[in-house]
Amino acid sequence: MPKGARIRGIWLGAVLGVAALAAACRDPGNIKVTALTFKGNEAVSSKQLDAVLATHASGWLPWSEKQYFDRREFEADLGRIRRFYQDRGYPDVRVTNVEVNLSPKGDTVRLGITIDEGKPLRVEGVELTGFEVLPVALRPQADGLPIKADSPRDRGQVSAARQQVLDLLHDHGFAYGDVQAREDPGTSGGVVLTFAAEPGPATTFGPITVTGLSTLTERVVRRQLSFTPGTPYRRNMLLQSQRRLTALEIIRFVNVDAKPPAGPPVTAIPVTVTIAENPPRRLQLGAGYGTEDRLRASAEWSHLNFFGNARQVSATTKWSSLDRGVRASLTQPYLYHRGLSLEASASSWWTAEQNYTSHSYGGQIGVSYRIGGRRRGASRAPGDTLRAAYVHEFLNYTIKPAALADLGNFNQLIALGLDPITGAGSGTRAAITVDYQRTTADSLSNPKRGYTWTTHGETARPGLGGTFRYNELTTEARAYLPIGKETIIALRTRAGTIAARSDADVPFSQRYFLGGSTNLRGWGRYQVAPLNGGLPVGGRSTVDGTVELRMPLRGGLGGVLFVDSGNVWPRSLSATATGLRSDAGGGLRYGTPVGLIRADVGLQLNQIPGLLVNGKPETRHWRIHFSIGQAF
Repeated sequence: MPKGARIRGIWLGAVLGVAALAAACRDPGNIKVTALTFKGNEAVSSKQLDAVLATHASGWLPWSEKQYFDRREFEADLGRIRRFYQDRGYPDVRVTNVEVNLSPKGDTVRLGITIDEGKPLRVEGVELTGFEVLPVALRPQADGLPIKADSPRDRGQVSAARQQVLDLLHDHGFAYGDVQAREDPGTSGGVVLTFAAEPGPATTFGPITVTGLSTLTERVVRRQLSFTPGTPYRRNMLLQSQRRLTALEIIRFVNVDAKPPAGPPVTAIPVTVTIAENPPRRLQLGAGYGTEDRLRASAEWSHLNFFGNARQVSATTKWSSLDRGVRASLTQPYLYHRGLSLEASASSWWTAEQNYTSHSYGGQIGVSYRIGGRRRGASRAPGDTLRAAYVHEFLNYTIKPAALADLGNFNQLIALGLDPITGAGSGTRAAITVDYQRTTADSLSNPKRGYTWTTHGETARPGLGGTFRYNELTTEARAYLPIGKETIIALRTRAGTIAARSDADVPFSQRYFLGGSTNLRGWGRYQVAPLNGGLPVGGRSTVDGTVELRMPLRGGLGGVLFVDSGNVWPRSLSATATGLRSDAGGGLRYGTPVGLIRADVGLQLNQIPGLLVNGKPETRHWRIHFSIGQAF
């Protein structure tokens, strides 16, 4: 039998099986698909196949979205499988069988698709021509392309390789550059790929036109650009300039366009920058509820172009049972150099933790240098921020009365720098801080992929104008790994230590505590720390980590399973792998226009002997937390 007739016969048998299933349907869409499996697929995974099909299996959870059989879509899916394989270099792929297992009641079906992939069409060689206009060190090499010799001819990889070498031309002065991808028969039944460059003339950036300005001046826009007229044309500079302009809060939308004009080629490519501004004055009011801060309310007034120059000023006030205060800040987004900014703030803030109360007032001034990424929104490329600041603030804090009830704590309170009679302490924190952040996360509020790494260093000295003397170093890493369309594994780990000659050299409010809605959720806020008379009094070393499985349930509702682990130790560099406190639990997430609402239940896996909660021994080994936003 001819090959074409054999394929048509197999295809007809598959369609007849689907037709028999369709005949069992009393109404369109009344047979639920409970399983969809694949056999014979070795070159691609079942997950990849499932992603390109319209037919899917229903979720196993009771509230998961149900999927129903549609004959037309399933018949089209069989064609989609062939085209999917052919695009990946398997021209002789065949669907050899379709298994249809209908339930006795006729209301559910299990589908199985058997595939004969056939032999792949292999790449015998990859050639590059026309790139001699580039310096030798910049010329593309075949082994650096996504498509490799002796691999199946994958059209997606061919397209990616073409785009890679085309970007190379556009990013090195050839705005008119083009690349043609050609397939020629090889000597062994495969194909030889040729990427032929047509670079065109060398080009530069030409005159710059800025449109859409309202309160901003053209000078502010031009200084954020990565190029000036006469700079060799680089398409990546357009994207970098767009990111820098987007970082200015006053700008709502920006487009930097430098496409070669129609007609005869020109060597100076004109640039058009289109701007849409936000209203310069903004008032934001907020209210909410959480298990830690209870009822809360906030107000923020800001001016996004204060006296021009894209300078920002803001005043914020917040009230809750956990903390309250006022803060004013100033940001100068340009300080003699692109990416360098000046930030200053002053605040008066009161905090009431379960273990102590604290009042701080003072301010800080610092400079930030931002490289790549975006200040808000998604970012594919890594974004790096380095910040250095001088902090000067006055601190007053008082430990809760429970620690004063036992006279045996007299010496410990003195060692902590507290008055053993009143439990109060005070001082001036004068410090130099350095912070570094690197992020590729695709969202600030609800990331689904990427990572974030932050490091904080701080040194406080009397010579800086304070009364405390210590050095602190903390680091934190977060990673978000998608394992499906919406399912994510989220990881977080943090470690920190404070080096000082004695506890009295460290402000009590700077000591480490764990427990609460964002870490060790089996405990209440600040309940995990070294104890003094049963009361957590903080420590100078900490390690904690979390693993979360975030998955969709139905509509805007999502679920989370998590495990938290960590602890706090009394001395510097004293963290150990033993003695960790752990909890496990689950929660719900619901997306709303104002943010993600979160509810978590954490169960302690090991308890803390001697812990007092509200002056009484702890007997409840679980906690419920309500808040807004992901835990991290």
